[in-house]
Amino acid sequence: MPFLDYPQHSAAAVRTAGSSARRYSYGLVCACLILAAAVLRFYGLFEHRLRYDEIQAANNSLFTFLEVFEYTRRANSSPIVYPILLWLVQKISVSPLSLRIISAIASVLVVATLLLLLPRVGVDRTTAFFSGLLATVSANAIYHAQDAREYSIDALVSVILIFGLLAYLKDGRKLPLCAALFIGPLIQYGLVFFSISIILTAVAVRMISSLQESALRRDWRAAIIGTGKSILWPASLFFVSCAASYLITAKYQWEEGGFG
Repeated sequence: MPFLDYPQHSAAAVRTAGSSARRYSYGLVCACLILAAAVLRFYGLFEHRLRYDEIQAANNSLFTFLEVFEYTRRANSSPIVYPILLWLVQKISVSPLSLRIISAIASVLVVATLLLLLPRVGVDRTTAFFSGLLATVSANAIYHAQDAREYSIDALVSVILIFGLLAYLKDGRKLPLCAALFIGPLIQYGLVFFSISIILTAVAVRMISSLQESALRRDWRAAIIGTGKSILWPASLFFVSCAASYLITAKYQWEEGGFG
């Protein structure tokens, strides 16, 4: 009889409403935390003078496009992407605010990525929230957000690497992982080592999963081939990026007499 189904429908409706309310509450809290992160990073952003390292970074990217490459090679210790970003910014405006705006935005996006994207790939919302909270109030994160250097973008790429790894392991999505692995070595050399750890983690988890799926046969050969095919594109883009970063900048910075 129809009335006998009413409690079931009501229970389902209550669960749906409760889930929607929790999502709404979480979204509202996240919006407040992202706003707090923005205030902490943008407050007084242009009031203090540029520090020596900031001036050096700005001067390396002040002149022609080709000179950006030359100065990065012999008067810097970073890859090429961030100096190019500074060069583009200085074509619009040269001021403490314009030089630091990229770092400030990147630092706010770190918090937003932790809060909003990690729960989409299986991270518990409480864990994601406290990760975002720690990033919001981190003194070092705020300091580097108000610095005309590449370290806030470095942190953003690191978080995207974690998101990309979890997305790849959860449902096989490769685009975020490929993008982060490609851009990492061109942003900061330390990301090379972190990217290697990300790739090795992906390989290990995929291998274990493949062997568990074929537990009766323990088909190592099939597991290795399947894992290799799965990680081929992300790993290939990473090694191409490493080679490009070495040929463009690291080769010159590393040699005897080089700045790095």
